[in-house]
Parts: sequence; structure tokens; C-alpha cells
Amino acid sequence: MPRATAEDLRFAADAMLGDLAKWLRVMGYDVVYDQTIEDTALLQLAEKEQRVILTKDKGLFEEALKRGLKCVYVKGTKIEEKLYRVAVETRLELKIDLSRTRCPKCNSVLRVEEKSEFIERLPPSVLMHQKVFWVCDLCGGVYWTGSHYVSMNKILKTVREKISRGE
Repeated sequence: MPRATAEDLRFAADAMLGDLAKWLRVMGYDVVYDQTIEDTALLQLAEKEQRVILTKDKGLFEEALKRGLKCVYVKGTKIEEKLYRVAVETRLELKIDLSRTRCPKCNSVLRVEEKSEFIERLPPSVLMHQKVFWVCDLCGGVYWTGSHYVSMNKILKTVREKISRGE
């Protein structure tokens, strides 16, 4: 069975999964995340927009299942454990798709831009080593493929390998 892509899956993450929401957004997945959202509102949103609920709350998980909603009970504290659980349960593709990446802060689709537009906002070391940037028109965030991108890819590779070994 093929892996699910960012076009196939949309998520709604509970207040305890902000780190996971950011990772999924960078990979290109549409993830609604609001630290202040109540369980009832999250359930309604997931039902209305056909989103998979991601939660660490056993009660929310059980209520979602009662309502016939897709839900993943995310165990673990490390991001690798969380990504593993979601990937196994939803068959999501564990890779960063830079053509679909979203703002890790606000979930908006990012656009590719040359550095001339925001050159004054970037450190000189970034300007020396980077040519391509991703910009969020909603919150103003600017991103590039630096060391964080490299470490994220290493973690994703480790999780993919764990899945392929059937652990």
C-alpha cells in the first residue's frame, strides 16, 4: 500500500502536540493546532473538515472513536516516537517536501523567494550560505535549509528505517 502524501491527509493536533504539528507542517501536511482549543471544538473541526485528530489525551481519543472520527493516540515524548506512531497509523510519508512545505508557526503555505526582499532581516552567515528562502505571507516567517533541515532529515530517515524493519 502506498504512503499517504500531504495531499491525502489533513490533521488537527491537540494542545499537547505542538512539536509534532510543526514537524508535520514542515513536511507539507496541513495541521490545525491551537493550544487553547477545547476538545469539543477540536472534535467538531475534525468532523467538519475531515481531519485526522492527533492526541495524547486518552479521553479525547475515545470520544473521537465513538463519533466515528479518525484519530491517532500519540504515545511517547520524543519526536521520533510521535512521528513513528502517526506514520504507522496513517501511512503518512515521512519526508520534507519543499514544494509543499508550510509555515511551522501558522500553517500557511510558504512561497519561495529570493533574499533581496528581506535581506535586512537575515544574519550575514545565512546570506552567505543560502540562496533559496521560504516566506510566510501570513506571519512573516522566513525559512531556509540550514542545519535544522539537515537534522530533521536525519531523524525522518531513522524513523523510516525503524518502520521498514517492522519495529
